[in-house]
Amino acid sequence: MKSPNNINVLTTGCVTGLVHGAAAVICMPVLAAVFLGSNGTLSRATETFMVVAVIAPLAWAVVGFVLGAIMAALHNIFMNAFVVAPPAEKVEKVSHAFAASQSAA
Repeated sequence: MKSPNNINVLTTGCVTGLVHGAAAVICMPVLAAVFLGSNGTLSRATETFMVVAVIAPLAWAVVGFVLGAIMAALHNIFMNAFVVAPPAEKVEKVSHAFAASQSAA
């Protein structure tokens, strides 16, 4: 098994924030249209929902960033804690044996 690779927490957070924000930008107009179609009259609730529809993509992007960063940090913590790297002397023996077999061929 290979040794675990650390994941860049900031990059992972940015990518998941971008994905979540894009999903919110796509979904919120649909939800707004459904809400406006189901409510016959313009009321205070409609105005409030429209404000939420404008703010939601930004808020959901922040949530995606935070959750992605937490996920990457937990991956780094647990992979480094539970996966044991092979002993250095075994790696040297294998690499010397591999080098000898390559030079002999």
